[in-house]
Amino acid sequence: MADEVDQIYRDAIADPSLLSNLDIDSILEKMEDNDISEKKMSEISREIFNQLYEIQGIDVSIVCSKLIGYRWIENICDLRLGRIIRWITQTKDSNKRNALTNGAILTSITIEDSGVKLLCQNNMRRFFTLYFDKCIIFQKLTLEEQIILMANDSLEKYINNI
Repeated sequence: MADEVDQIYRDAIADPSLLSNLDIDSILEKMEDNDISEKKMSEISREIFNQLYEIQGIDVSIVCSKLIGYRWIENICDLRLGRIIRWITQTKDSNKRNALTNGAILTSITIEDSGVKLLCQNNMRRFFTLYFDKCIIFQKLTLEEQIILMANDSLEKYINNI
């Protein structure tokens, strides 16, 4: 997976049409405000793997491949409205299987006595509610976040080669 990401990064750098469209100031500004600015793509992948490894009845390699471009959400403050999320509902019922959902767009977060409710909209434009504490949630990374993570990976490799 890391080799694929490195290849995509090298292709993006070599493509002059992409470079001319990047707003570096905007990326740097988002990097300063982002909680992943110090992380690397390998850390994001490891966090996802560790979360999936704890779940009974799923094929970790298949689910990991479906979560490329996502990150595991540990805290409510890491959630961003308007972004796509996917989740696995944690169940103790052995008759129900743990499965990764197709996902939805996060539209609102409400904190109540019963827990943290996430209002989502699916691709059929239907709204439904999830409980944060009952799910393992993964949120889609933006292009800027992916660039930041790849830059951090490249910077680490550069520093290690000096």
